[in-house]
Amino acid sequence: MLCGGNKQRPFLIECWDHESNGSHQFIGSCMTSAEEILSGRKTSIPLFHGGSRGGLLCCVSHRNSGILHFTHFQIIERYTFLDFIQAGTQLDFTVAIDLTASNGDPRKPSSLHYISNKAPSQYEVAIRAMIDICQYYNKANIFNAFGFGAIIPGQRKASPIFNLNLSHNGEAFGLQGVLEAYHQCIPMVQLYGPTNFAPVVLDAAKRASETLDGTRYQILLIITDGAISDMANTKRAIIGVSVIHVMLEWTTINICKEVENSKNHFESERKNLQSTVPPP
Repeated sequence: MLCGGNKQRPFLIECWDHESNGSHQFIGSCMTSAEEILSGRKTSIPLFHGGSRGGLLCCVSHRNSGILHFTHFQIIERYTFLDFIQAGTQLDFTVAIDLTASNGDPRKPSSLHYISNKAPSQYEVAIRAMIDICQYYNKANIFNAFGFGAIIPGQRKASPIFNLNLSHNGEAFGLQGVLEAYHQCIPMVQLYGPTNFAPVVLDAAKRASETLDGTRYQILLIITDGAISDMANTKRAIIGVSVIHVMLEWTTINICKEVENSKNHFESERKNLQSTVPPP
């Protein structure tokens, strides 16, 4: 933020002549404030190149080295995510749970999906940790709960995505509803594979694209244990979402630390995510 948001605070403007070889030439500088510019009192300011670097100690009699003209100026508000929430934007949550064979047989204690009377499964711990927080930011307290990578009753092949409660309506009410759907699903499906994220991302994106006026924000939570099987297609799906400006927040919880490298493929803080395959 310019001058810490203080419109009266003066700031220094330096003008340089850019050279392709890097030997840029200093033209001159001037002092002004946001208040002076916005009020229209100073739309043309002389630049000085004397006394000291930036012209701060230049003499009044010194001839200016150019004139800086302001042809357009405005204040642009940069809203935070909290601003949107306070203004009424609703958060919609989708949780997708990895039900692939790499998690281990749910009937065995070594499985990440093993549920006993004494302790919850590691997936249940992750579900509680995330949804217990998220549910307070959703007025309806409704979650779209899905599983992926398992063979569901009545099918011979693994389903890329299916309702976690194995019904026609995948909505679950609050944390308890998601946990009930999870507990109901585990003994009824056959953990299989592969660990494909693209179908999950595309499903959430389709739901998010139905409301593009800023009143709703789609957050996708993927809880997984293993490396992604469809890296290229997942990248393509995420890039496709960004192209159509769908509001989609994708958070992956890795149960195992060994697969942390999978998340690194989707980091875009330093450079934009790239894919060799055109988006769908």
